[in-house]
Amino acid sequence: MICDPNGNILPILESHSTGLAEAVADLLVAETPADIYHAIVSSSFDAYRLDYLRRDRLRTGSAAGAIDFDWLLENLRIETIDFEAPAGEEPAIPRVTFCLAAKAVEAAEAFLLARFHLYTQVYLHKATRGIEQMLAALLRTVATAISESRFGEIAIAPEHPLARFFASNGEDTRAYAALDDTVIWGALERFSEASDAYVRELANRLRNRQLFKALDIETAFPESAERQRRAIRQIEQEFAGEMGRTVLKDRTTISIYGVIGADDAQAQKRLMIQTANGLREITELSRAINALSGGERPFNRFYFADLAARDRARGQR
Repeated sequence: MICDPNGNILPILESHSTGLAEAVADLLVAETPADIYHAIVSSSFDAYRLDYLRRDRLRTGSAAGAIDFDWLLENLRIETIDFEAPAGEEPAIPRVTFCLAAKAVEAAEAFLLARFHLYTQVYLHKATRGIEQMLAALLRTVATAISESRFGEIAIAPEHPLARFFASNGEDTRAYAALDDTVIWGALERFSEASDAYVRELANRLRNRQLFKALDIETAFPESAERQRRAIRQIEQEFAGEMGRTVLKDRTTISIYGVIGADDAQAQKRLMIQTANGLREITELSRAINALSGGERPFNRFYFADLAARDRARGQR
């Protein structure tokens, strides 16, 4: 979108400096940072992470996710870290990125805990994930209908932004840019009148918040991980013909420091602390984070259109 010659972003950037649009695009997709600007975009303390923690906590009214923002910024430092080099090159590439002063270790702990709790209590809440699964199922069905030119069955025209987006396999950047909340809510209104019964039902359920009923495997079968795996297999077998339509499966895992906290393969994503003896990773200095970073917490859920089916699944033995 940034480099699209027919878009609105490229001429604005190029008016400041020739080649700026390509430089910005390269910055966003770079795996290994080239300078400190990359750390602002993608690091343990990038601008987006610091923003969404505060914004989402405020907007959702959640008590989780509190961080000492001013103290974190006051103790933010810039250091050179050796990054893994691509195959065939020198063993290390020194790059500058962010770290924290040692006196901010407790604030760093709170930062990681805040993000973990926002994930468990907000982003991975069963209602939130259930709505996402329902919307995904609806859009998959719509995309199939569009690919087969069955526009009459889904009640939107070929010129609709969703139709243009799916018809181009996502390559139409103008259609993608048009997919804002208003367009999606308007599409739900149209889908609620579709002749395709499945599209119509999902759209009406979403509009009226008649959500699929959740079955949380870890809560319903707390005895052991093996018991949970057996329950998942039994549910998948019993409802095999309904999977993806009236029964939706959702699985993800999170950890306090790892999947959502850092990417161990990328040094710039590690949370580094500046000490008198050099840079140390947070797990070396914080017993709390070290103790909690050893494993991942699984979230395995099934969502059922029919309450009786959910209760039947819950009774698996």
